[in-house]
Amino acid sequence: MNRRYFIKLACLMLFFILSGGNALAHRVTVFAWVEGNTVLGEGKFSGGKKAQNAEIIVRDVKGKELLRTRTNKKGEFSFPIPAKTGMRIELIAGMGHKAEWIIPLEDIYDTPTIKNTRDSGTPPPAPPENTAPGQAAHPSVSIDPAQLEAIVEKAVTKALNKKITPLTGMVADLTQKGPTIDKIFGGIGYIFGLMGVAIYFSSRKKK
Repeated sequence: MNRRYFIKLACLMLFFILSGGNALAHRVTVFAWVEGNTVLGEGKFSGGKKAQNAEIIVRDVKGKELLRTRTNKKGEFSFPIPAKTGMRIELIAGMGHKAEWIIPLEDIYDTPTIKNTRDSGTPPPAPPENTAPGQAAHPSVSIDPAQLEAIVEKAVTKALNKKITPLTGMVADLTQKGPTIDKIFGGIGYIFGLMGVAIYFSSRKKK
């Protein structure tokens, strides 16, 4: 086969490999989580560069826009939960770089409150008649067991979220991470090696 054909083919393949590597190197990711009544999130490019001043568009599950905001210098963003609905968070970093993150409805919850009988207008129960002299009778606070369980569950969930959030970011980075420079040049070397073998056998046939 003609050597010029191999050279043209090599240049074409080299172009596509480098173009693909460059695109992957600038791929952007976004992830978000819920803490209380606030949604927190972060955007970054593959390689660790923060997505600064990137536009954040929040929509509900039906596609209705709920709000817009932007990332700060650290690539972070936050906003109060706009509605009791699942959310689709879209990050736009310019030059066609976009990423999305879904927050399911079950992650959206209200902060439980404790009902105090003193605030509800219900008089506290009368102290026992056999109260010892010198002891002050303290009014008791009535707590609904279901509310207490909800408070404990919220505290545990919040603690778990603090542990899981860094792991979520790591997984997002791994799923979007492109090939390294070593892999790109290794692939180029492999292609040129195959071309060299083909040229060698082609020249032998001509002889």
